Amino acid sequence: MSTEQLMQRFAAALETDISILKELCSEDCKLWHSNDNVWMEQRPALEAFMVAQQAGMIPKFDEVRTMATANGFLAQTSLTMPKIGKIHALQLMTVKDGRISSIEEYIGPEMDLAARLAEA
Repeated sequence: MSTEQLMQRFAAALETDISILKELCSEDCKLWHSNDNVWMEQRPALEAFMVAQQAGMIPKFDEVRTMATANGFLAQTSLTMPKIGKIHALQLMTVKDGRISSIEEYIGPEMDLAARLAEA
């Protein structure tokens, strides 16, 4: 698949059906999250995410935007989680041989940083 096709399908996965990622990622695709700083195999992580989403624990992603990079593409999105609030995510995908070979996911809750700093 071309990077442009991967970008379109990735956005569709986040907006409609996360299981689409199975066809976009290489068998040995690795995933990293900023919240725990751990690299893991993407497939088991995706399976766990799908179970949580089907159980209603994870809402749909909002405002998915993608942009090509030299080695793949970026996706920017957000979602609103119960008990947490709005979370922003930036995902950096590396593409090799027409498939996503790694995903780095930077996750941050929306907050008023100026107010937080003033509290300190």
